[in-house]
Amino acid sequence: SSHYPFQVRLLIANSGSGDEAVAGQVARQIVQLAAQDKTVVGVMGWPFSESTVHAFKILEAAHIPIVSETASTDDLTGKSSYFFRLVPPNFQQGQANAQYVIQTLHAKRVALFVDHNNAYSSSFADDFKQSYLSEVSGNGTIVAEEPYTVGPKGQAQLSTLLQRALNANPDVIYFSGYASDLAILLDALPSFGPGVSVPIVGGEGLYELGGYNQSSRAHLGQLHFLAYAYPDEWEIAGLVGQKPLFFQEYSDAFNPSGQTPPGVYGLTRAGNDVVLAYDATRTLLTASTSVGQNVTGEQLQQALKQIKDARPLQGVSGRIAFGPDGNPINKPLLLLSVDAQARFHEEALLSGCLLVARCG
Repeated sequence: SSHYPFQVRLLIANSGSGDEAVAGQVARQIVQLAAQDKTVVGVMGWPFSESTVHAFKILEAAHIPIVSETASTDDLTGKSSYFFRLVPPNFQQGQANAQYVIQTLHAKRVALFVDHNNAYSSSFADDFKQSYLSEVSGNGTIVAEEPYTVGPKGQAQLSTLLQRALNANPDVIYFSGYASDLAILLDALPSFGPGVSVPIVGGEGLYELGGYNQSSRAHLGQLHFLAYAYPDEWEIAGLVGQKPLFFQEYSDAFNPSGQTPPGVYGLTRAGNDVVLAYDATRTLLTASTSVGQNVTGEQLQQALKQIKDARPLQGVSGRIAFGPDGNPINKPLLLLSVDAQARFHEEALLSGCLLVARCG
């Protein structure tokens, strides 16, 4: 690449899906490889909180920094000087969602779905609950808390839990989890009567159009969720002239004909995870470039620390700057909703800055 004074080799370390603890085994394999091959100096990922929790200490011990694109659990804040992330921790996201639920939806009765054994779900739910109850100051309550299990093992119980939650007559369902599980819940929503129009609020884990089957899409119009990036956010912010070339280059590379096959999302328009993964990789490469040739993991970690509030990096997803705890400072946090045709829309920019030059 003309941007970097060295060749880049990208290795795919696949820890699969289903058992997040496998990430620990894969992290040990990366450490073994790095001991033999000194050009292996950093990791982009993991996208999921639970996987990252199993992996980060193993990599830290070998002085291999991680830049995660989307792992957001509070359990990772300040736990390792070798961990960096591009997204605000769940604590900030829970606050943002609580304010939205109170100020925009005016909800006084909330039903909460949470998996207490999943790092992302439990952290995200706790942060929302604390923020909501403190900010609503006695004028609202959690009317039902439904403990479920993330993944296929727990999906059979969701219909029963939903009925129990709806019996509590909530103004809002707060779903702390992922799209594939929410799809089962949406399937179970009645086609008329209670529940058909209850707003459903959640985090970035719900931003996955491919996670919703055809039958669950009838209720997608009830969804409101957080996102860290959205392909139209530059235009919506009035920054068409500053929109990075990445978005056009992505479309040209993956869908040169411009004719998107029906039901396929992400060929013409780069989704949240693609944009964040690109920025995380660029952050690692930019830090490497500042060191020069023969980069070590320790040097890469120090260079990543220099991408700070006073010296931010312009990312495709907005401003990139790390605090001393590895969390981003002034990173955009968006709220998206879905229309009846299952199209995403940006409802609001809740916080953060797209442009480095126009922040504060």
